[in-house]
Amino acid sequence: MRVGSEEFMPDAAPERLLDGAAAHAMEAESVVWVAIDGRVTGFIALRDELLPGAAKAVADLRTTGRTALLLSGDSEATTMAVAGKLGIPAHRSRLTPEQKAEAIADGRASGVRVAMVGDGVNDAPALARPTFR
Repeated sequence: MRVGSEEFMPDAAPERLLDGAAAHAMEAESVVWVAIDGRVTGFIALRDELLPGAAKAVADLRTTGRTALLLSGDSEATTMAVAGKLGIPAHRSRLTPEQKAEAIADGRASGVRVAMVGDGVNDAPALARPTFR
């Protein structure tokens, strides 16, 4: 048995599952694929609940002239849906923890003042980097 991202699957998902998975992704749910005996047999849709006040916090940042960027390991569709719910116009999806850390470093190197907020272990490399100058 194999459980994970679409890229981790041994084979392409059957056509009959793709529409359902896409619908879940558009609802800001992460799709985790399941393969048994080398064949994709289904998926599990997981949803992170946004914290109450998260969209307001982003809106408050925008009123001070700051820009938010969502860096996510989730699919493009899921990341876009979450960004939309939070009012974040810019996002990058399918990032590894190391790629998130690189994005923080690139922002700093370009002279941008950067602050990082993370919600999981996969954010640890980016959170460990100094952000403010």
